[in-house]
Amino acid sequence: MESENNYSMLNDPEMKEIVDSFIVETREILEKLDLNLIELENRPEDTELLNEIFRSFHTIKGTSGFLGLDKLTKVTHRCEDILNKLRKGEALLNSDIMDGILSAYDKIKELSAMIETNLNEDVSVDETVEILNNVINKLENKGTANINNAEVTTTQENEVKEAPADTAIKETPVAVEEKAAVKETPKANSPLPGKKSENTIRVDVERLDELLNIASELV
Repeated sequence: MESENNYSMLNDPEMKEIVDSFIVETREILEKLDLNLIELENRPEDTELLNEIFRSFHTIKGTSGFLGLDKLTKVTHRCEDILNKLRKGEALLNSDIMDGILSAYDKIKELSAMIETNLNEDVSVDETVEILNNVINKLENKGTANINNAEVTTTQENEVKEAPADTAIKETPVAVEEKAAVKETPKANSPLPGKKSENTIRVDVERLDELLNIASELV
């Protein structure tokens, strides 16, 4: 919802010099920003360029806050939050982020023109603020998702490491059963149950001849 403001500082004669200086400075900053934002699309990972763009929005925010320009302060503050994440490496520039920054730039330019001509902020900023809030929410939710994914990955790795031990435990009863089955299997030379084994003896042929001779002598 748009906030009401009587813009007393803008209409205070004693503040005229400061207001005029603010208008001139903001116009120069916006001209520089126009070029820097074009360069940002070509060099999205240029930290020095990101810092320069961040300082531009930060300067406008600081002065507009001093002059009681609530709408201009709100838009620049949201855009500053996004740029701060980019320059710190907490986010990477993409089309959604760039569209949000450009939307903020256009709204700041519109507000600046209104302040210069009418000494007020009679411009709606709700849509722009909502766009910037959505961009910030996506970036923050993405950070939370990355943390959750890291936790899931760690859990999966732990489960994989524990898997061999579990498998060994599960396979142990099977191995015991197989060993028991081997022990219970009857050998080929063992007599079958229920049958009497034949009483046989093996004797060398020469010994057998000697035994036969002895037997014949006894007879």
